[in-house]
Amino acid sequence: MIWWPACGVEVLHANVLAPAPEWIIEALNAKLKVVPYRPAQRTLQTSGDAQRKLDGVIRSIALAREGNRNSLCFWGACRMAEMVVEGKLSRADAIEIAVEAASRSGLPRDEARRTVESAFQNGHR
Repeated sequence: MIWWPACGVEVLHANVLAPAPEWIIEALNAKLKVVPYRPAQRTLQTSGDAQRKLDGVIRSIALAREGNRNSLCFWGACRMAEMVVEGKLSRADAIEIAVEAASRSGLPRDEARRTVESAFQNGHR
């Protein structure tokens, strides 16, 4: 829900809107509790498990069809970022692998790189 006045945006036709209940106003003014991202604690047992997981992620990204390429690229980059946190893959390798896989699906490389880097910047370091 967007409450335009809280965002500093002028409300046109304010008299058409019903008054907001006080509990909504209080909820909008309350401080949000920020919970830091913590990747799943599941750890891979062997390097073979890590390789199978990586192969599956790469396959999913590379075989994505138009309409799903960007979202699968982001999803896959998030999975690779988790592997980086687990120490199974270097950050630089993960980014390059994800960009390459996405480009194989037909996603332009510059768009793929932005999507992958976005996944790593959104708490998946």
